Amino acid sequence: MGKNSTDVYSFAVYGALASLFDEDNENFRYTTSEIDATKFFTAIIISSAMLYQALTDEKLDLFEFNGLNTRLIHQHLTEKKGDE
Repeated sequence: MGKNSTDVYSFAVYGALASLFDEDNENFRYTTSEIDATKFFTAIIISSAMLYQALTDEKLDLFEFNGLNTRLIHQHLTEKKGDE
């Protein structure tokens, strides 16, 4: 697993998000009992779109970004299935 693998990126992003709920972490912001999960996960999608636009300079609305995500996940799962 190389440093640019999807798994490595996934665990890095997971770690960053999980740190928001870890009281022992300097990034701690929330307890799970005080958040609205729907709003939190919606914010993850919106912030992902914001980051995508900042990195690529491509302007997509949220529906276009969601479509891109769907294609990327399909590609990922297809490639993963081919590796089995």
